[in-house]
Amino acid sequence: MENKKNKFLIVGLVDDFIDQLSADLAFDNDLYYLNVEQLINYSILEKQNLIKTCGVKYFKSQEEKIISSLKDYENILAYIKYSTFVEYFEKLKEIFKIIYFKIDIKDIKENKQNKFATENLNDVVFEERDKFLKNNCDITINCDINNMKQNLKAFKNI
Repeated sequence: MENKKNKFLIVGLVDDFIDQLSADLAFDNDLYYLNVEQLINYSILEKQNLIKTCGVKYFKSQEEKIISSLKDYENILAYIKYSTFVEYFEKLKEIFKIIYFKIDIKDIKENKQNKFATENLNDVVFEERDKFLKNNCDITINCDINNMKQNLKAFKNI
């Protein structure tokens, strides 16, 4: 079992908001910030050409190597998109303390002025993904999309 001290992985269902929250959390807690999606894109240049030339299986093996390399990071707070998390959550839970910042779908739909609001949220899909995250993350924090200070404080209390 990996030592998960100071190794946090943040996941949620509103990508842009959770990415920004993760960066703020890292800064506020003197941790290194890592966007896992950006690391994958940086490490695997010309993704489509690689898939076309070598195939999906080879691409996935390269992506898995990147995910496995995260065990070597220390004092880190990482953000990952839901889709990547689902694919690699078994490996990720060996490496990180995984925190799900849960946002109420009503808060998003009702607050159209919020820059993270989206009209394309499907209630059924949202509920299924929410259930998966609650069942597969170490900690669930109810997140207020309109109160970043409260979210930062909630993280400090874990």
